Order: sequence, then structure tokens, then C-alpha cells
Amino acid sequence: MFLGTFYSKLESKSRLLIPKKLRQDENNWIVTLGLEQNLALYKLADFNEETNKIADLKWNQKINRDYLRLFLNLANEVIADNLGRILLPDYLLERGELKKEVVVVGSGKLIEIWDRDNYYRYWQDLEKKRSEIAEGVIV
Repeated sequence: MFLGTFYSKLESKSRLLIPKKLRQDENNWIVTLGLEQNLALYKLADFNEETNKIADLKWNQKINRDYLRLFLNLANEVIADNLGRILLPDYLLERGELKKEVVVVGSGKLIEIWDRDNYYRYWQDLEKKRSEIAEGVIV
């Protein structure tokens, strides 16, 4: 499970160093567009598990087609180098509005990559609603 918040900068050629605490000796990753204004990074095995869960969604329902497209169409396999750096595709950097300063967040089965300013704005709004969100979660 991925936990924690880490501050980083995109290196030259759009490379990102995955924080050591989040690497888990993993080299093969899938990066795709997140559900907010961010990117989602999955271990390859976890991405395949998620894909298997949604593979049987009924294609004749538009909401299902849209979700499958959002999850899969922009997904890209990235391989970490020996220092734990991955190369983020330009099309995802643009869609995720990532600039130089980023926040890398452990979020359970995935790692989120946010532009620092976008993350702060999102978090400020989230904090105001934390009690309401906690009460609405169904376990």
C-alpha cells in the first residue's frame, strides 16, 4: 500500500524520481490520467488487476465506454531506471497540468502525481469537507 506525501521537481526531459518509500522494488509502472487534475501511477500488476475488474463492463452503456476510455486510452507503460526515475509522456504532463514543482502522493493501490499548486487548491477544499466526506463513506 502506498502512503505519504512527497515534494519533488520534474527533472529534465520530463523525468520524475519516484520517492524511495514508494518504489517497493518496482520497475514496471503504468501511468495514466487521474480522476482529478493529476496523473495516476500504478504498479503494472495492480493496473492489470484493475483492468481485469472493469474488463467486463457492458460496452453498450455510454458511461462504461467513457470510463474505460478515460482509464485506458491514455495509459502508458513506463520503466524506472536504476535510480527510480520514470519518463512521463508529454501528453499526460499537459493533461495533468504538471509544471516543474510536483507533489507525489501515496493513495492506496496507486500513486498520484499532482502539480503543486493544483494539489494545494484541491487539498484546501478537501480539508473543509473532511467530516462530511468521512460520514459519507460506505464501508
